[in-house]
Amino acid sequence: MAHAANAFPTADFVIEGLESIDAGTNSVGGVLSWHSLIHYEPGAIQVPLREFSRVIKPGGTLLAISAELGRAGFDVLESHVRKTAGQRPQAAVSARRQDAR
Repeated sequence: MAHAANAFPTADFVIEGLESIDAGTNSVGGVLSWHSLIHYEPGAIQVPLREFSRVIKPGGTLLAISAELGRAGFDVLESHVRKTAGQRPQAAVSARRQDAR
């Protein structure tokens, strides 16, 4: 695991692969997956989402995409879409891991 430099001295950020995260089940408070899930085909997206669900504590959060989050054990809290003329649209979705799995 490589620790990412951050401006939040009370938070520990770690850079990991998406398919096998080196963290215990229910051990992290949240996952930031910004622009990393776009490389997965729709049929394979559940692999990293289920891994996120494994490591995030019940009630922990995920910042990612929404289409498959419910199937992976998350409730979508909010979503934002940014559309700028001449640029590819971008979206951000915040989701909370469901308590019961």
